[in-house]
Amino acid sequence: MELQSLEKQKLVEMRNLVKNVFVLPLVALLFAACGGGSDIGGGSNGNGDGGNNSGDSSKPAVSKTDVKGIIEKGPFVQGSKVTLYDLNDQLVQTGKSYTTNTRSDLGDFEFDSAIELSSRYAEFETSGFFYNECDSSLSKAQITLKALADVSANSKVNVNLLTHLEYARVKHLVKGGMAFAEAKKQAERELLKVFAIKDDISSPENISIADGNKNASVLLAISSVMLYGKSEAEFSEFISHFSTDFEANGIIDEANISKSIKEGQKNQKPDRIAHAMKRYYSEKGRKAEVNDFSAYIDFNGDGIIDDKDEYVPYVLISSDNSYWPPIHELQNMVNYVFRQAMEYIKLQLELEAFRFGSERGRMITADSGWLLDAWFEGYRIINHANQVLLRLENIRDFNTTPYKDQTKALLAFVYYNMAMSWGNILLIEEYVEDVFNTHLVQSDANTIYAYCEDLMKGIAPTATEKGMVNRDFVTALSAEIALAKGNTAEAKKLLDKLPDTDIFSFGDENNVVPVYTAEYIRMLKKEASAEAWAKRGAVYGTWAALKRSGKATTILKIKEYELLLPIPQNALYTDPRMKQNPGWGK
Repeated sequence: MELQSLEKQKLVEMRNLVKNVFVLPLVALLFAACGGGSDIGGGSNGNGDGGNNSGDSSKPAVSKTDVKGIIEKGPFVQGSKVTLYDLNDQLVQTGKSYTTNTRSDLGDFEFDSAIELSSRYAEFETSGFFYNECDSSLSKAQITLKALADVSANSKVNVNLLTHLEYARVKHLVKGGMAFAEAKKQAERELLKVFAIKDDISSPENISIADGNKNASVLLAISSVMLYGKSEAEFSEFISHFSTDFEANGIIDEANISKSIKEGQKNQKPDRIAHAMKRYYSEKGRKAEVNDFSAYIDFNGDGIIDDKDEYVPYVLISSDNSYWPPIHELQNMVNYVFRQAMEYIKLQLELEAFRFGSERGRMITADSGWLLDAWFEGYRIINHANQVLLRLENIRDFNTTPYKDQTKALLAFVYYNMAMSWGNILLIEEYVEDVFNTHLVQSDANTIYAYCEDLMKGIAPTATEKGMVNRDFVTALSAEIALAKGNTAEAKKLLDKLPDTDIFSFGDENNVVPVYTAEYIRMLKKEASAEAWAKRGAVYGTWAALKRSGKATTILKIKEYELLLPIPQNALYTDPRMKQNPGWGK
């Protein structure tokens, strides 16, 4: 019996040994795998403390105490939300996040407390209102932008449209086995290629619009192209479609997306946007270098940035007056001024249309985006036309007269219409490097009209291509100027020389902007009543005729000061010597 008791005791001791050595550690290991010490699922408490990590004594892969950056479409306004998501090595969110808000209207943000991450990688998501560089105004709705970044060596991460557009593509490449740094570089190259940009740039998260360098110009160029012609809601939908299309193969397959990009490139106003951005930064107390980004726009949509495109109008790409361009380039110069003049008159007619909508007329202010577009487009044409004339003047042993005459006629046409619309404007008689910083004093409308008459003295343009200006164009324009000066007798003599047929329209059969039509000339000849002009509606010539009649305020129910458009606020800011038209404020 004693022997049996001894054997039983040894058996119990052996069982306890097995339990202590093998079973308990195994159970503990299982609990550790399933238990509450993990970061997965730990959320932020809103103050950036990373949430509840109780029970986990392991060190994070990356710990940062000064993560900050700038959010820009244009700059996001103060109070915009910024969320940092912790990612694993496969760029999958772990469930841990940190939040903060922008501290100024320039998009600055900073996380106040320590950021502890599971890997080197973090995802940033921002939502808020922003300065719309295309409309020169604050956005009417919020948008969301994202960025992916390796924060192990860099605590500053900017969030912008480039970071957002590459976001899904980078994730796709990493999921396919590519290293993060390599995926970023590939996505960036592919993204720039969509916009015909071949230059290398810094990583998008290191770029700000206000940097004043090539990187900033590329960012602003792409941002403005993507936003062109869209409301904030349409823009958000568009960049979502772009990202989805771009994600799988790094190119854009959807025709509507490519078409929208080409429209944005064709209609860009880089100098106007750059001036508006500089004004915004200055008003917010920060001096910023924002450059004209024309060098990164494919205006003609042929897949080659115009700065490197031999077929782009010569006026855009050289300041070498000794260069003698071939005939096709001479015509390209004039064609470009012609297209610009068409774009200007379309903008002017849009502004005039507001006057014919009674309530809509109230929408015109000195800060209106369409007003600024028209003003800047007008002076872009004037400066380009002056540059063309300078080029032509330096060409010898070749008859440049037809090209000079066409250019002078178009220049006079734009000057007349700007003076008719704004009254006192700047008279720029020669090409200048920066047409928006001339510091000239405004000239009154009659001085501008006299200058137009001087431009047209002795010219007899012949249409070197179908649809270009000719002698009848000059006669009709001269008649308009005579009417604007109150010289009805001279106007009648000129009008009597014109045929009873359509004389001139901008564009082609697919995009026509009627100007000197047979109907318009007939109404001028018979001195039609104000009521008859009003019935004609917001087409070329109606607004000027109603102003001359003295009945525009009564018929259109507008105030006397509204007979002239306000000088754009941005133009007044750029040149302090400019004076606002009466009734429109300072």
